Amino acid sequence: MAARTSRKGKPMVPPHPPRKPRRTLEEEFFCDRRDLSLKMHQCLTDYVNANALQARTSPCFKCERGLGHRVDFAKGRI
Repeated sequence: MAARTSRKGKPMVPPHPPRKPRRTLEEEFFCDRRDLSLKMHQCLTDYVNANALQARTSPCFKCERGLGHRVDFAKGRI
């Protein structure tokens, strides 16, 4: 099936590119530091608690992945 074209023969561009599905707080992922499957909301909670309380023994303390999730949440991507 050929792409639709305008009258002058140029291909028509869709008005909006397809969007990626938004991530949710219930989404699960595998945490390498804790070696288990976590939901996004649990990761955010543990990361914030470990860094706010300076819990240096926690695997979530200064976690780069947790920081990324926190930034995405703050920017409204989650």
